[in-house]
Amino acid sequence: LFDAARGFLGGHGIVGSHIPLAAGVAFAHKYRGADQVCVCFFGEAAANIGAFHETLNMASLWDLPAIFIVENNGYGMGTAVARALGCRRTLLPRAAGAFCALGMLQSDVRQDYLQVFLADLDKVDTVQLAAGFTQLEARAREALGGDGFSGDGVAIEREMDLRYDGQQWPVRVAIAAAFDATAARQAFEAEHQRLFGHIQPGGRIDITALRVVGRGRLDWTPPAARPAQTAPPIPRETRKVWIDPAHGWRDLPVYDGADLRPGCRMEGPLLIEERTMTAFVGPRDVLEVDVRDDFLIHVGAAA
Repeated sequence: LFDAARGFLGGHGIVGSHIPLAAGVAFAHKYRGADQVCVCFFGEAAANIGAFHETLNMASLWDLPAIFIVENNGYGMGTAVARALGCRRTLLPRAAGAFCALGMLQSDVRQDYLQVFLADLDKVDTVQLAAGFTQLEARAREALGGDGFSGDGVAIEREMDLRYDGQQWPVRVAIAAAFDATAARQAFEAEHQRLFGHIQPGGRIDITALRVVGRGRLDWTPPAARPAQTAPPIPRETRKVWIDPAHGWRDLPVYDGADLRPGCRMEGPLLIEERTMTAFVGPRDVLEVDVRDDFLIHVGAAA
């Protein structure tokens, strides 16, 4: 999985190997003056490697445009990460095991269409150009209609692939619905300068393809805040769990995460089961459900 055109730089099989790469990408953004941010996802166990600490140190020192997101459920395989790192508190988002999928589900539905179209930007037949875009837009609207989108729920964007005469790789540029060759040239030169550090003033620019992006807009209204916990939660069941040599096997209460609301506070040991993860609160740990409705574990805080 890799799509540089959309800024997706792929997955990595080596734990944590992509973390320093993210800092490099962010440094490139800053060096080029790009209005972009690099977002890096990784599990909590990857935080226990030297490259993680070195990367965050460099990112802070150089003020890099990077966001590092830890998908944390408290354990890397069988290791209690908070204890291994000497943390007093650890935050467990309810959807820690599905952040990437949630990001996909909260993105607009998108349909991309492309048509090869060869012409000189400054001499293009605008009638043929408009006909090409109209055909692509009709296909995008038909596809989005099949996905259940219509009216204001559909957004259409036009783009062109442009390149200097004799250049091998085109540059993808957004254009307005009303075509303006001068505006298209300015947008191309700005993007070419950002990507390659130079332009060819007055150089011939060729169109190589027309693109239409159709978006089905999703409702991003956040869910209403859940009411605070007013009564002690009731465990769904008990389960025999091996804790460690000092505590041995214990019958632990198992709680449904949905039953734990903001303001809830309990001492471990216990288990929490969510749809995408299971969390363990150890002996002498204290579980708190914070105002954001996530799980905050205070390590070793019980009396």
